[in-house]
Amino acid sequence: MKICIATKYKDWSCKHTGKGRFLTRLAKALRRQGCEIVSPDVEADINIAVGKNQWKPNAKKNILRLGPAHFEKEPNKRKRKAMKTADGVVYQSSFSKKFCHAFIGKPNCPERVIFNGADPREFFTKSMELSFKHNFLASTRVWTKQKRLRYIKRAFLEAEVKDSCLWICGDTEEAGDHYYSNTNQMVKYKGLVNEETLKLLYAHCDAMIHIVHLDACPNSVVECLVAGTPVICSNQGGTKELVGSYGIVLETDPEYDFKPVKGLPKGFNIAGLSAAIKHVADYGIDMDPPDYLHIDIVARKYLEFFEEVLK
Repeated sequence: MKICIATKYKDWSCKHTGKGRFLTRLAKALRRQGCEIVSPDVEADINIAVGKNQWKPNAKKNILRLGPAHFEKEPNKRKRKAMKTADGVVYQSSFSKKFCHAFIGKPNCPERVIFNGADPREFFTKSMELSFKHNFLASTRVWTKQKRLRYIKRAFLEAEVKDSCLWICGDTEEAGDHYYSNTNQMVKYKGLVNEETLKLLYAHCDAMIHIVHLDACPNSVVECLVAGTPVICSNQGGTKELVGSYGIVLETDPEYDFKPVKGLPKGFNIAGLSAAIKHVADYGIDMDPPDYLHIDIVARKYLEFFEEVLK
């Protein structure tokens, strides 16, 4: 099967983003299963349009891959147009599917929910020595208000886990190390780190904390789980679908009604997040990487959907 994966860069190599890393993994996994990955100027069996059509598909069937939608109509125009011409739609989570139905509309073609994935072999190539007994990770490219970093930091400090460190990766307004001698806790602001450092942190921390409000399918969570590390997450959005029993899903937010949102819900459950951090430090969460996020299994699900659409 010939498959074109279409991004605005005319390939799938935008590795500086979570989307780019996933598409690179998907392309390699599809090749391992006998597919040929082609450029947009080559006729293909399947074209995967990422979010929207970047150009007129040169394939028998066009598959639209969607994550979240926008609350406003104008930014969704290209997504809505792409959905009308799609032969199949892949959503990154069940939440993503409901979200897109609410703000873009329902397609007149087959639909399928398929999570992102990663390869466990990526995360066990090197070891990393961490100077604290307990280590927690909070990571994203850019820390917006929706990602609630101040709550993560506050809950970590209030947990008072002795000999512990909170590693914060991504673009923040703060930098450096902040040491709290009374509890022997450290908050490390690492800034934007390279992919290799991030993989090592995924594999060697006790847990990742990801309490973003209404996230669809965060690639960082997928990578962390595939590295064998549990995740503490919020109860609304698609993240809890990824985490399942491989972490702790907190009661943080009221049930979302799939209407436009202005700001964050009030009264975040700081005590619950602190308790979850303490639980991980005291008891740990034993886990192997979940099979349903293995990139080869994810690629097989994509192929099964392609074959369904082609028939």
